[in-house]
Amino acid sequence: MFGAEPPLKLNREELKEFDEYAAARLKVSVIAALKAFALLAINILCIVPFLAGYWLHSYWGTAKFLVLLAMAFFLWFVLKMGGVWASWQSARETRREFEILD
Repeated sequence: MFGAEPPLKLNREELKEFDEYAAARLKVSVIAALKAFALLAINILCIVPFLAGYWLHSYWGTAKFLVLLAMAFFLWFVLKMGGVWASWQSARETRREFEILD
């Protein structure tokens, strides 16, 4: 408590097990972020035909929900990228905190 704990050390097998687990969690986070980005990109591409100068512009009033949906997908993407960063950061700090026993 309060930085008075003795430093813990991991042996090579435990470190390898941790690295595998951390890599798997990071991979899951990255895949979720890529899915969120794909949905955001598809939604933005669906908005384009409703913009001024395109053939569906006369329906812009009913297509405004796509902009709101894009904002929700953007927020979801930002949260997923935060999860990727948190997963990477916590694994890095854990590796830094625990030393290897030889």
